[in-house]
Amino acid sequence: MPCETISATDPACLSAAIGGQATIFSFGDALTTLTLIIVFYTFTDARYRFRLAITKLPLEVGGFILLAGAGALSLIVDTWFAMGWPLPNFLSSQVLWQACLAAVILAVVATWMYQGFVSPPIFSHKNAKEYFDAFYRLMLRGTDDDMKMIASELSRSARALVRLSREQRERDSQPDPDWLYKQEKAETGSYAFHTLLLMGSRKLCRHIVSSSPITAILIFDEMTALKRSIEALGPFAVNISTEAIANKDSPLYHEGSGYYEGLMGYWQPFSQAVYGDSSIVRGLGQHNRSPLDVSHLPRREWDADQFKAYCNAVLLTWSDFLNSGNADGHSTTLSRAIGDIAAATNSLYKVDGLESGYDEREFQILRVAIDFFKEAIDLIAKADHTPRISRHKPKPRKFNQHRDVYDWIAEALFEVIFSTSKVTKPIDLAWWAQHNSTWGELFYGDSKPWNTVRRKLRRLLYNEASEFARSANFKNARILGYCLHVMGPALHPKDSIARYYYPLHKAILSIAKEHFLTVHRDHPQVAEACLMGNLTLDLEGKRLVKTYVSILGKDGAKEYLELDDAH
Repeated sequence: MPCETISATDPACLSAAIGGQATIFSFGDALTTLTLIIVFYTFTDARYRFRLAITKLPLEVGGFILLAGAGALSLIVDTWFAMGWPLPNFLSSQVLWQACLAAVILAVVATWMYQGFVSPPIFSHKNAKEYFDAFYRLMLRGTDDDMKMIASELSRSARALVRLSREQRERDSQPDPDWLYKQEKAETGSYAFHTLLLMGSRKLCRHIVSSSPITAILIFDEMTALKRSIEALGPFAVNISTEAIANKDSPLYHEGSGYYEGLMGYWQPFSQAVYGDSSIVRGLGQHNRSPLDVSHLPRREWDADQFKAYCNAVLLTWSDFLNSGNADGHSTTLSRAIGDIAAATNSLYKVDGLESGYDEREFQILRVAIDFFKEAIDLIAKADHTPRISRHKPKPRKFNQHRDVYDWIAEALFEVIFSTSKVTKPIDLAWWAQHNSTWGELFYGDSKPWNTVRRKLRRLLYNEASEFARSANFKNARILGYCLHVMGPALHPKDSIARYYYPLHKAILSIAKEHFLTVHRDHPQVAEACLMGNLTLDLEGKRLVKTYVSILGKDGAKEYLELDDAH
């Protein structure tokens, strides 16, 4: 009777397990394979271990079980066939057993290779928790190698993270460290949100800037494509910008000009992605966490080149803001950035009295700031849509609810002028800081935006100087002295450049003439704050004197302002 119709355990259906001459996968081969896999996994890059950790499949545990099981079964098969123990006829082929075990090991290795090299997983609904957990563990370790790896690896999931992140909720203002682990199954958007928040680490941002700027580019490009500012990316935006400015080898320094930098200078992929969309920058800046909101501590350490990089970044946002048709509105972020640029000149007092003040960092910062404001005004003239002009009298910022883009610049220039008024000596340095580097630079353009800014600036200067007559203090005294120094104590003909400031000049001379000696009598130190550069007081003659320097270094021509008696 054939074996197919009776029990397979019947002795008639059993045969001796005899191994063939051909061996395709023995226990020795299995042991060698396991050893190689262990060595490979031990010494492989952390990148591939991270990729295996974020898969939904239990590759590490499952792979270990399958490989160990295949090795153990290979040992049993080799022993069974070597001893010639009986097996059913349909299982009596050693080659078949070895082929099946080899297929299992090949499948495990192929799956590992596919997930780790060929098509690694990215953040998605399927592996959101695994992705966050693996990322969080790497951030806790915080080694430089891990930071470089994850900085690059995040680029693959950048778009998905931004796209899947949900909007911030009220309870996320102070995220609970254990919240995600208290949930049996949190939403994908929650994991995406916390992953983006975790990316705000300044150390990680430093490595992204230095080794993987494409990650930042993809993140900001996706926000631009979605027209949506992700609030969780606020710390990331601030720290990416901070590190890009601090690192002089970052893309920010190699995208300045196509003439010198080639295609990267024309396209500016990093600069345009981070700073080129004013709506994204403004959205992130609602909580003072935009790419333009670099904290004050790093700013104190900037040299002129780094300050210029920041100014160029602000100009990119400024240009898009003007051309987007939103310049009639308000942008707290841009207004704040322009104010910060002006505030960078506050340390000019440090060069007062230094013969070599021209080469000091503070003086170089002044030059960069003035160049920024000139370019900003020129961009207004070139904009597709000319911003409206608010018809109001300039007032202190906190009392003014109707400021326009011209007010932002005029107020910032007023602050710069006040900073330069603190440079009073030596004569050459004071003149260079107050006139050549500042005042003279503000009267080279003749466009409508230039005229508007100058008109508002003149009003701010007059408002401050006029306070000298009512309540003299060091600030309005310095502003009055600055105006007397750069315009002179004598009224010039209303022609050429003088026509731009003729009304202001006339008003300033009137204020000084009527009130200087009175203030000098009551508050001599305040009045003496007006005297700077080559401007002096002839108390006996009751007049202010400006002495020009001749070509030979001797005293040259003099101008006088006769002063009224104290009253």
